[in-house]
Amino acid sequence: MSIICTSCQETSPAGSKFCIGCRHPLPIGTKSVCGQGHRLDPTWTECPFCKANAPSGDPAPAPQPKPTQQRAMRQTMVEVTGPPTGQAGTRTPNPAAVPQPSAHTPQPNAAPPSRQTQVITKQAQPSRGPIVAALLARRANHQAIFPLFTGHNIIGSDPKASVCLKQDSAVSRKHAVLFVTDTDIILDDCLSTNGTQVNGESIKVKVSLKETDTFHVGVTAFQIRRFKAFV
Repeated sequence: MSIICTSCQETSPAGSKFCIGCRHPLPIGTKSVCGQGHRLDPTWTECPFCKANAPSGDPAPAPQPKPTQQRAMRQTMVEVTGPPTGQAGTRTPNPAAVPQPSAHTPQPNAAPPSRQTQVITKQAQPSRGPIVAALLARRANHQAIFPLFTGHNIIGSDPKASVCLKQDSAVSRKHAVLFVTDTDIILDDCLSTNGTQVNGESIKVKVSLKETDTFHVGVTAFQIRRFKAFV
C-alpha cells in the first residue's frame, strides 16, 4: 500500500511521514491507495476490493465500522427494542396501535339489528270477462274488428287500450269507454279533446248503444255486433 503526496503526487509506502520524492511532510489521516489504485482507509491492513476480485479465496469481508459507531448502533438498538420505563419486562401498548371496534364489527352477545320488510303489492288488474260482442271499425279504406269483453273496454291511442287507435291523430290517449254487460252496452266519453259522437251528435252523458247505432271516435266510425248464443 502507498500514500499519495499532496505536493508532487508521488506515492510513498504506507506509514511514511515524508514524501520519498520531495520530502514534503505527509499529512496524517491521508487516504491510501492500493496497487490497483483503489482508495483505502488508512486503518485497513489490506485492500478488500482486490481481495474480492481475486480468482480464488474467500470473499473479502466488508469493512467493519469503528468502535464508536458500533457502540452508538448498539445503544440505538437497545433503546428501540428494550422495554419502556415502568414495569420491568413489560411493554405498554400503544393506544393508536390497538384496533378500535368499528360500526360494522359485530359485538359479542349483541342482539342482531331488527330488519323491517316492506311488502309491496301490485294493484290487481281487472280481470276480463268473456267476449260477448264485436266492434266493427272503419276509417277511410281501412277496416278492423275488435273483440268486446264483459266489463270496461277502453278506446284510445294508448297502446294498453282495449281498442287502440294509434294511427288516428284525432283520438285522445284515453278517449272513451264501453261498459259491456250481458244485456247492455254503455258508451261514455272520457273528457276527450275532440269528443265522441253517436249518430252524428256529441254526447255529454252515458249512452246505451244498439246494433243500429254508429258512433265516431276521432275519424273512426264504429258499429256493434253482439254475439247470439246457440240454442
